[in-house]
Amino acid sequence: ASNAAIEEYEKVVRVRRETESRTKQVRSEIETLLKKIDRERFESIDAFVAALADLRRQRGHAIGLRERRYVDEAIVEELESATAERSERLSRRCVDYLLTPGALDPYVERIRQANEQVEEVTTVAESKKLGETIDDAAAQLEMLTETVSNLRIEDATKRTEIIDSIGSVFGSL
Repeated sequence: ASNAAIEEYEKVVRVRRETESRTKQVRSEIETLLKKIDRERFESIDAFVAALADLRRQRGHAIGLRERRYVDEAIVEELESATAERSERLSRRCVDYLLTPGALDPYVERIRQANEQVEEVTTVAESKKLGETIDDAAAQLEMLTETVSNLRIEDATKRTEIIDSIGSVFGSL
């Protein structure tokens, strides 16, 4: 009985240590990301998409901490709210950027290049690589659509304008 109690105690200590270590890791990654976003100038749609995707991933890591035993719920809440708040602010900046002419030109260019490459594909490996490029662009466009759709934009015409622009790029994809 005493051996079982000692083993259980050691297990609890190990689980607490692992949870604390993972929490520190997630906190460090989130703090690093937030600092990076603060320094970023966001002069292209690619910068917005990358930062929004990173925020989404890190928010998922923070929420995932809740699944661990002995986690400090206050820390998890702090990390999750920090990423959610920053994501909201960055999404608003992204919407403003998307209202500028030519904001989606990098996607238009990628699609044009992909169309040219289709005729040059000679192997299955090349077609898979091109397919991954196209799928990546589609996923990014979907994320932009979701971002715009989830924000409360007071002017519905602006939302419609952005969604239409993304839709036309999606259509050519």
